[in-house]
Amino acid sequence: MGGDTCHLILLFFYLYAKLSNCVTIMTKTLAFFNREIYHCPYCNLCRVGKGLGVDYFHCMNCNACMSRSLMIHTCREKSLEENCPICHEYIFTSCSPVKALPCGHAMHSTCFKVLTCIFSSTIILQKQR
Repeated sequence: MGGDTCHLILLFFYLYAKLSNCVTIMTKTLAFFNREIYHCPYCNLCRVGKGLGVDYFHCMNCNACMSRSLMIHTCREKSLEENCPICHEYIFTSCSPVKALPCGHAMHSTCFKVLTCIFSSTIILQKQR
């Protein structure tokens, strides 16, 4: 499925939402239209971003599209083909940004932030006792 097909699918959802007067679907679809989308032939998925070689690259070992800032990372075979350990959403098809940990595991960036806030609070409370 190429990038043009993905845009047609989004157009279908927008038209469906408009015909059924569903404001929620229409708003989410419009928000998605305002993003740049590219098709990764290796993942065979449409991803949010400018594209491979621009702001993303595909790591063949991890089998995932990653930000170019992660060109040097700890490879773990199919590391994104698992659930986020915090929210349990499947990471590979998630639209949320992913945080690659030094050990090679991954979790959503927002889940990582929440976890570190909770963990930091626990450490601060323990130090105050």
